[in-house]
Amino acid sequence: MYSRFAAAIAQISIVFLFVSAFPRGAHADEVVQPNKPKWIGGRALTTDNGLAELRWKIKHSGAEYYIVREELGEQTREFLVSDSAVMVQRIEAGDYRFSVKGCIRSASAQDNCGSFSKKLTLTVPPEVQQELLSEVDSDEAGARSGAAASRSGGPDQLKPGVYYDPQYSGQGWSFYWSNRMAFSEDSQDNDYDLTGIWYTFEAKKVVLENGLDCPECPPIYAEYRPVVLTLKAIETGPDQFGGGLFVRRDGQELLVGGVDLFFGANNSTASLNWSATFLKGESLNGSQNLQLLVGNDAASTNNDTHYSSIWKIASNARDYVVNDIGSLSESFYFIFEDNAGDPVWTVGSKTGSPTSGETSFCVGYLDSGARPSTSSLVPMNWHSSGCSFSSTTTASNRNARRWFTDFERG
Repeated sequence: MYSRFAAAIAQISIVFLFVSAFPRGAHADEVVQPNKPKWIGGRALTTDNGLAELRWKIKHSGAEYYIVREELGEQTREFLVSDSAVMVQRIEAGDYRFSVKGCIRSASAQDNCGSFSKKLTLTVPPEVQQELLSEVDSDEAGARSGAAASRSGGPDQLKPGVYYDPQYSGQGWSFYWSNRMAFSEDSQDNDYDLTGIWYTFEAKKVVLENGLDCPECPPIYAEYRPVVLTLKAIETGPDQFGGGLFVRRDGQELLVGGVDLFFGANNSTASLNWSATFLKGESLNGSQNLQLLVGNDAASTNNDTHYSSIWKIASNARDYVVNDIGSLSESFYFIFEDNAGDPVWTVGSKTGSPTSGETSFCVGYLDSGARPSTSSLVPMNWHSSGCSFSSTTTASNRNARRWFTDFERG
């Protein structure tokens, strides 16, 4: 799974600032509501592998983002998407009903959103999960729309940086404020959007315990290993943001779940509720109470902690770095695709005052973890390649280094 780790981590070169911790704003003129979207390709779809592309169009659109509503039985959830198409993955059998509406951002009041479309039904037959289970040995076993009256979002509500819940060992989030989901890069004076990176785990194996004797027994999910999910969120109420959870597998971005995030005190705490469908069809949900681990120093707009951001890798569209820099410590996440095309994460950290100059890291990875919805305080078994965790990171004891030329290159 980590055969690319040693080679890739030694060649990291940061080149382009993707999401800024303190972005520029955007100005939105008075606009009319977008028309009701129409589905492309019919309103009745069936999937034979759990994947389906939902596409729609709006006459004289002008929409800057969309809200997709999903219903299954009595359950309803909503996701933010930035394009007029989204790839979804659903494994549990049932009829999923989707509707969508377009929205235009307003700098002064509530966003201008049109009416929801007619409902599209995506049918997931039982064979989808059965087919997934048939690929393994059955004898094996293993272990939300509203807006605040004032400017929404920003570092005054949640400081950019790394957050974690002490009850969930090995997991964490990086949060950044951005205007680039709904506005062009050169827009001005808009409210903020929120981007989150979730470092968590997912099952890589699913089996049936005594499947031949008990075909109706629930599957067992096992071999939990690192995976990265991305949150794209907008304001959904006072001190509240919500949006879709996405995962990019083998270069293809999939909408797999959603998050509701509630800001806490002192712009350094938050709570969230999440739900997601992972690789092997495991549908989970949970809650976390987050606290700041490493964050920007807002005392100045020009100190070295403002190099914190999500950075692209030179000449590589799929791999990237999340560098969170605080006044006393720094974390360095390297996200790349493993041999199966799944996004995995590695991390390095160090203490001390930050510098824009060359900084060495000993980056490590986990080969196992816990179910993301389960509270776990189990010690993590960290591995490294080309350096030692027990010694100070230096030019002779490192497997990664970073430096910055300016706030947009490094």
